[in-house]
Amino acid sequence: MAPARISIVIPSSFRTEMLRRSVRSVLDQTMPDLELVVVNNGRAADVAASMLGDFSDPRLRMVSLRRNSFFCAPVNYGVSVSTAPYVATLNDDAYLDSHWAEAVVTAFESNPEAGSVASLIVQAGDPGLIDSAGSHVDLWGRASNLLWGSSLDALSGGVRPVFSVSSCCAAYRREAWEAVGGLDEDFTAYLEDVDLGFRMQLLGMTCLLDPSCRAYHYGSSTPTPSSYKAFLIERNHVWNVVKNFPTALLERHALSIMKANSRPVVLQNGSSVRTLLSGKMAAAALCRRMLGKRKSIQRSRRISVAALESLLMPMSPPVCKL
Repeated sequence: MAPARISIVIPSSFRTEMLRRSVRSVLDQTMPDLELVVVNNGRAADVAASMLGDFSDPRLRMVSLRRNSFFCAPVNYGVSVSTAPYVATLNDDAYLDSHWAEAVVTAFESNPEAGSVASLIVQAGDPGLIDSAGSHVDLWGRASNLLWGSSLDALSGGVRPVFSVSSCCAAYRREAWEAVGGLDEDFTAYLEDVDLGFRMQLLGMTCLLDPSCRAYHYGSSTPTPSSYKAFLIERNHVWNVVKNFPTALLERHALSIMKANSRPVVLQNGSSVRTLLSGKMAAAALCRRMLGKRKSIQRSRRISVAALESLLMPMSPPVCKL
C-alpha cells in the first residue's frame, strides 16, 4: 500500500449511520493513498468497534479515548497517531465529495505558503445552501462561518484567502499544525478552529478557501445542550481575544471589544444572559493561563499589526453559526 498523502481524523461519539456515511465517503475518495483515523470518543471499545466492524479497508483504524473529551482532545490525539504530510478533520455528521482529498492535496501543492485549506461546506439537508465558506473574525473578536445560509450562487470565483477553516471539514499542512501546537484543548469545542487559524495567521501562514474541496454537513446533530454550546462560545470568544490580539489592536479597539462581549452571542438557540455571564466568568477564571499562552504567541508573531487588522472583517453577521 502506498504511503498516505493525507490523514483524515474523525472524532466520534458514534451516531452510527452518519458516522458510517462519513467513513464511506473517505474510503471512496478518487485519491486512494490516504489514511482514516476514527477516534472513539468515550464509548466502550467493543461497542465502538462493532459499529464499523464490516469495514475491512486497511486504511481505516480506530483509536479510543477512555472518556468523552468533546472535540479538541480527540482531534489532537488522532493527528498525533497519524502519519501523512497533510492532516484533516471531519465531523462525524459530515461527508466528503469523492474528489475532496485530491483537490485538497492539489491546493497545498500549488500554494506552498498555505498552512491550511478550507472546504466549501454545503448544508446536507439543502444542498443549494452554504454551511461554511471558511471562518472569519471581526475587529472585536467575534467569529462566525462565512456565507452561512447563503445560496451557492453567492460564491463566485476560485481559490481565495479566508481567515481560518471550519473544523467541520478542515485540512492542514502537518508542519504548520505542529508549528502552532495543534488545537488548544482548554477550548474543549467551538472557536478552536478560529483560535488555531489566528495563531497560523500570526506566523504568516495563509488559509485558502478552495470551492472544489466540497463537503456536506447535516449540522445541529451533535448531542450537546444548546446552553452548554453557548457557554463555550461565550468563554472561548474571550480567550481568543486574550491570546491572539496584539497589544496595539487591543488598545485601539478596547471599548468596542468590551461592548461586543457584554451582549450574548446571537445563536439560533441557547443564547441567554445566564450563559453570557457564566461564560465570561469561566473565561476570567483561567485568564492567567491564557495570558501565559499569549506571551509565547505574541513573541513569535511574524505578521505586522496593520496586515493583521486588514484581515479582520469590520462586522459580524447577525447570527453566529459555528
